[in-house]
Amino acid sequence: MAVPHFQTNDRLITQTEVLDILVTAKLLSSSEAEKFLKLWTRSQENPLTHLADLRIQDRRHPEKIMTHDDLMSVIALGLGIAYERVDLLKVSLDVVGSVLPYAYVDRLSIVPIEVSNDKVVILTAQPFALEWVDEVKNQVKRKIELRLSTPAQIRHILNEIYVVQKAFSAMAREQGNKGTEKLRLLRQGKMTELDNLIEKSKGKKLGPQDGNVAKIVDWLISFALFERASDIHLEPKRGLGQVRFRVDGDLKTVYRLDPEALLMVISRFKILGDMKLDEKRKPLDGGLKRELENGKHVEMRLSTLPTNYGEKLVVRIFDKNVAGKDLDFIGFSRDDMKIWENLINQPQGLILVTGP
Repeated sequence: MAVPHFQTNDRLITQTEVLDILVTAKLLSSSEAEKFLKLWTRSQENPLTHLADLRIQDRRHPEKIMTHDDLMSVIALGLGIAYERVDLLKVSLDVVGSVLPYAYVDRLSIVPIEVSNDKVVILTAQPFALEWVDEVKNQVKRKIELRLSTPAQIRHILNEIYVVQKAFSAMAREQGNKGTEKLRLLRQGKMTELDNLIEKSKGKKLGPQDGNVAKIVDWLISFALFERASDIHLEPKRGLGQVRFRVDGDLKTVYRLDPEALLMVISRFKILGDMKLDEKRKPLDGGLKRELENGKHVEMRLSTLPTNYGEKLVVRIFDKNVAGKDLDFIGFSRDDMKIWENLINQPQGLILVTGP
């Protein structure tokens, strides 16, 4: 694919540039690009945000739709910059969080993801707005290497490094100082007393510990939606707590945390789901509806299960955007799709789906 020539003076990326790259890559026709341009001009958002709404057929696999990551890779190639989708498990959060202050990176919508002796790797969603580079280079005394990312991923990583990590640190300090009354009861396993204490404190102002746990729970839900996960698994293991997401049918580990922190996160979910805190020996079910900071509503079903190392919680997310607006996301061939559509439109009968 030919790389278009761009003016790189300090400015914002334009909708036309993004669409021109897709036309050059023969993923869109000129008429389709004009149609999208008319739709996008109504929005003030970064044009990279709109890529998530495009449904472009993959030329290598005509039965499949190109993913957001596929499209971002094409755009990055056209812009002459590498695209990076970050795995948070591979990022040293304490290190990168100490490189630049939150107010600075938040204002510029950039985020450091890798620090070495000679360079700092920084994500940006504005590859032409670079007046900050020299200033940061002088501050960190290292070479700056830029990678392209989406505004959504940058916002998510910013929250993780500068907000959630701060909440975990605050929890750790309180635990190290023997914590609040709630934490003491949790450690001693006095769940009936803890349940009574929570009942008495309903309607009262949350303490710092409650606020930190609430931030972590909200972040986990937002993280799962960002990753298009259908389930969140909170699992106690020997000496650690593990968070896994089910994405496209596969379970992947996305976070590891202190087992006591996991206990409090699970308890927070149980409180929100109106589940009994003192019952840990039997499976429980609950549900909750949440409104996130962006105004989005999400509905969840909660299920607990006792294990050798403590209580496990599975959160099933019901989000219409996870699966997609139609059945293309399943990946059926055209012939299989015709068979499926014929079956589901029958007035009666049963379709039995089995196997992995």
